[in-house]
Amino acid sequence: MTYGQVVETPLKGRDMVTGQRTEYLIEIDGFEFPGSSTVDMRQGQEGSKLRALVDSGTSVMLVPPAVAKAYNAGWNPSDPGSVPPTLNVVIGGVKFPIDVRDIKLKSASGRMSSAVMPSSRIILGDTFMRNVVSVFAVTDEKMRFVSTNAEGRSPNA
Repeated sequence: MTYGQVVETPLKGRDMVTGQRTEYLIEIDGFEFPGSSTVDMRQGQEGSKLRALVDSGTSVMLVPPAVAKAYNAGWNPSDPGSVPPTLNVVIGGVKFPIDVRDIKLKSASGRMSSAVMPSSRIILGDTFMRNVVSVFAVTDEKMRFVSTNAEGRSPNA
């Protein structure tokens, strides 16, 4: 297995009342895929970075609606033979490729869909976390990531 560059990012946000960490909120640079340079990823968020929740309890990757629409337009999620385009989550200037096998979802009834779904809040769930080693360094108030998927695509997709 080939690992990529280690990226360290500070955790953001605390509970307003208790001051305790209640979420693993980080800043990301954005998402990269064919045609992504024309997509407004900020959609109401201020600043040059996007805030994203890292959550192992969420099975999919929730992204801004314009990102989900543009990304999913690049393939036909309902067609089992359709291959998703490359997708990278960019954190600290480092690209974290997502394996296409993690983007294609198959329901119990056999219906295919995309794990890249629209939301007003960005959540990097299992779709992202299956492609990185995540270190939740809570006492240091940081998260560390290293890619486990140097190519971003599986030859058997």
